[in-house]
Amino acid sequence: MTQSEPDLMALIQGLPAALINVAHDEHYTLRFANKQAAELLGYSIADFLENSRYKAASVVHPHDLDLLEVADGIHAKGPRTLLVRYRLIAADGSEVPVLDVSRPQFDERGELQSFITLLVDLRDAPDLQGPSKILSRVE
Repeated sequence: MTQSEPDLMALIQGLPAALINVAHDEHYTLRFANKQAAELLGYSIADFLENSRYKAASVVHPHDLDLLEVADGIHAKGPRTLLVRYRLIAADGSEVPVLDVSRPQFDERGELQSFITLLVDLRDAPDLQGPSKILSRVE
């Protein structure tokens, strides 16, 4: 099934979660985000795109940054989907627990380029909340 570009964008904007694409660089430069990413954290996405004002890594809870570095290392080893639970910091300073479902994107030489990530807000799902950790690796 092939969708037109407007239909595809409507589908992406209608997802019940934030969809982002970040570069595999030291700041996880944000390349794309749907409107739910802004709604999730209360920031303007334009302020994050290409690190124009903020860096994507700057909204990760400071205690969870090391966990994401571990996940980054797992991603670098091959095209696996990871499920990771951690916290982000919203514009109002509140913690936002999320489930991160991400998959690495490699170039034709096999070099890790970026991550495509779906961020699911867990604030209304207390049974899914818990300590930040890598939950699963999907081969």
